[in-house]
Amino acid sequence: MAGVKKKGLDYYLKFLPLSLFGLFIITTIILIATGSLNGPSYEDYKEYKIKLEDSLNQGGSYLIYFYSENCSNCDKIKKEVFSFIEKGYYSLYLIDGDDPDNKFKTITAQETGGYYDNSINVGETDPFNIKLYGYPTIMIVIDGEVQLVGIGISGTENSPGVLDILEELSLY
Repeated sequence: MAGVKKKGLDYYLKFLPLSLFGLFIITTIILIATGSLNGPSYEDYKEYKIKLEDSLNQGGSYLIYFYSENCSNCDKIKKEVFSFIEKGYYSLYLIDGDDPDNKFKTITAQETGGYYDNSINVGETDPFNIKLYGYPTIMIVIDGEVQLVGIGISGTENSPGVLDILEELSLY
């Protein structure tokens, strides 16, 4: 092997930062492709998913959470929703608004005087009469009757949002 010059450690160390950066990029791409960076998904909690037609016949006291995979607000609070499920304070069922089997009525704030009326579904016992302004929405159900509704992430002074209800129920 005459004439072959050996390269020293310094030569190889100058490529180390570039190699580490390349490894970081490849790892990030793999994590994004597999969804690992986004944390748990609704699919990870599929045993809690129910259909709209079954939403008011679960028996006892429980919560129903309406969401959509395409809802940025639902994505923002899904960790809190999943944490509530895992802590087991109350039964919480998930209803996927993107599922074509879950056909519910929609309503606009203009139809209720220009504001979101959280009482719109209170007292409802027929799941096919449930009306939603949008996602996320949560309902407390006792013995098949809607008792309280939370619309949006955080509510207003007079109407709770999803996180308001989950926080209140988590305190006890």
